[in-house]
Amino acid sequence: FIIVTLIPFLLLNIRTAQRLRRFHEQLPDTLQLIGGSLKAGYSFNQAISMVVEETKPPISDEFKRVLSEIRMGLSDSEAFENTAFGSSFYNYWHSKSQHK
Repeated sequence: FIIVTLIPFLLLNIRTAQRLRRFHEQLPDTLQLIGGSLKAGYSFNQAISMVVEETKPPISDEFKRVLSEIRMGLSDSEAFENTAFGSSFYNYWHSKSQHK
């Protein structure tokens, strides 16, 4: 009985770990895409849109959520805080774009 009860939790943990691993694998290319977009003169929100359009899940899912929340009226930082990766990503890129 205990083993049967634990199986769903184990499967959930495995899927979560796989998603997190894929997210981290995609992160360098995503950062490069955002950086290139900002250097090309796109706004931060336009750069996020590019990530949604040009990347695959799970990273595109997280950025799609960010974009949706911004469009609903949340600030950029609030939208990023509601994602799996939190506000540290937003703070880093926002500070870089302000130094242009």
